[in-house]
Amino acid sequence: EKSNDPGVEGTAHFYKGQAEAAVRQFALALRSYDTAIQLFKQKNNVKGLAMVYGKKASLYTLQDELNLADTLYDLAIEYAEKESLHGLLIDLYQKRANLHSTAQPSDAAILFLKNALQYAILTEADEATIHLINQISTNYQTIGELDSAILYFQKSLGLKQGMNDSEGMVSDYSALGNLYRERGDYENAQLQLMEALNIAEAEKDSFSMTTVYS
Repeated sequence: EKSNDPGVEGTAHFYKGQAEAAVRQFALALRSYDTAIQLFKQKNNVKGLAMVYGKKASLYTLQDELNLADTLYDLAIEYAEKESLHGLLIDLYQKRANLHSTAQPSDAAILFLKNALQYAILTEADEATIHLINQISTNYQTIGELDSAILYFQKSLGLKQGMNDSEGMVSDYSALGNLYRERGDYENAQLQLMEALNIAEAEKDSFSMTTVYS
């Protein structure tokens, strides 16, 4: 607070807000975030504004103020895109998708996940890419769009094959087997489950073997 630089002072209030939010002092956290916003605006600190609006949105989500949270995520994304803050954009779009999945998955949630996925691919963030593809697949499965779910699980599987992620491959082959079963395509379902079983046996993964056998 002794600093004459609004950017430095704004950063201090930003982290103070995070500390207050962590101990569920939500009213104090909101006050700190609002002070940080005023100071970042003085400094024209676009990155700071993107981050603090995102944190404020998360806080409103915890308080079930979902419309306010949605508006603030929109602002955070707008500022983050100005500075091409790709890592932050992945996080913001993912959280906004989760917000829209609170009741149940929706087309809007899937769209936000796809936006996050674009930035994950752009930054070559493999783990984030796989996680987002799995989320998109699961959302499609939940709303009954099985063809789209299968397509995204196949994309996930391709990435995991490239990374030699045997546990992930077992999971995706099993998921594909279940999706084909839901479609009534039992031959393809069996083929996917056999692929999962072959990998589980090679890895001597008894838990996965039991799951796939059943």
